[in-house]
Amino acid sequence: MKRKVLTALLLGVCVMAAGCSQKAETEKTETSAATEAATEVAKETMEAAGETGADGESEGASDTTASTEGADQAEVTEEPEYNALDYVTLGQYTDLEVTVSSLDVTEEDLAQQLYNDCSANDKLLKVTTGTVADGDVTNIDYVGSVDGVEFDGGTDKGVELTIGSGKFIPGFEEGLIGAAIGKETNINVTFPENYGATDLAGKDAVFAVTVNYVSKTPELTDELAAEISEYKTAEEYRKAMEDQIRTDKESQQESEKLNGILNLLYSGSTINGYPEEVVNYRTKQMKDYYMQIAAQAGVEFSDFLSQQLGMTEEDFDEQCPNVIKSSMIQELLLKAVAESENMEISEEDYEAGLNRYVENTGAESKETLLSQYSEKEIRRSILLDKALDFLKETTVVRTEDETENEPETPAASEAASEATSESESESQ
Repeated sequence: MKRKVLTALLLGVCVMAAGCSQKAETEKTETSAATEAATEVAKETMEAAGETGADGESEGASDTTASTEGADQAEVTEEPEYNALDYVTLGQYTDLEVTVSSLDVTEEDLAQQLYNDCSANDKLLKVTTGTVADGDVTNIDYVGSVDGVEFDGGTDKGVELTIGSGKFIPGFEEGLIGAAIGKETNINVTFPENYGATDLAGKDAVFAVTVNYVSKTPELTDELAAEISEYKTAEEYRKAMEDQIRTDKESQQESEKLNGILNLLYSGSTINGYPEEVVNYRTKQMKDYYMQIAAQAGVEFSDFLSQQLGMTEEDFDEQCPNVIKSSMIQELLLKAVAESENMEISEEDYEAGLNRYVENTGAESKETLLSQYSEKEIRRSILLDKALDFLKETTVVRTEDETENEPETPAASEAASEATSESESESQ
């Protein structure tokens, strides 16, 4: 089920779930599975705090960013409003240019899909003679040593390795090209200076590698097509593969377009600060949510944090605002666009958006959705969707093949000609 980026910002992101989903959470029965799932969300959310700067500020924040001061004031029952343009200096946001992948379905795409389907149905051929070529999918055993001594993590068996994938350190895969299948081959390599295991970084090593077999795709026949798919003929199977791959590429294109737009919007703009009251409100909602998880698990909040997240309550209180700020970046930018364009949400927009969210989230009804999210929150999400639609409409989208085949401009051709003439003159 497809879901717009901005819908996810409000209705899907775990930070927002802390504030908006707690009503639904209280209706759930206590189950270990639910607690475990919530714990994983907590871990992922708080890990984001580790990506902020050394001063504890999220990227792009200034000295005016929000703090948790005032969190002990009278409880705010409704999230405060704010103007994004008070905190954002927008760069160019119209006539952006984004490059996306081509929709062309290549023979390589089809070959890869056939390989995947054969692999899933145990129909690959295991070739045990000949030599290894670039691009082969091999099954290998290996033993690594430094100065004749085997090292931890350097030995394994039955590992699937595609030659040229870059999965192993430089020199390893290249050393297998031309190796005889079924025979041991010694490969000399040097671990990179920045290798994760510092005791191996920069050291020379030897890997004794045996290629057990190379996996090959059998010829596509009607019989094979029927065995690996719901189609009876190779022609039907191939046509279905093309359609599915093209559909997948269309989804990929859309994702690349959205990500490209948002990246350009972010890199061209400046976030000068964050609305303090909103950060404080969402911080409290987030903490309340995780306290609820702890209560469901039947443990004290401090014990939950220590056991599940490896942090103290002080750590949690310190990192929460940074997580909230990080989660607000796209919201701030898109809300700033909406304000710059004087966008408003009509009643028709609201009803259409509400119906769309019911469908996208799988909610039973509009009433169910409104029991978990306030009308204000949903209206804000619809406004952000509207801003994103505006950006998409004003963005120039090019495919990779269009960019590669784009003819040189007269100025570029003239410059290249002058450079060639100068080079020839200097050589004479």
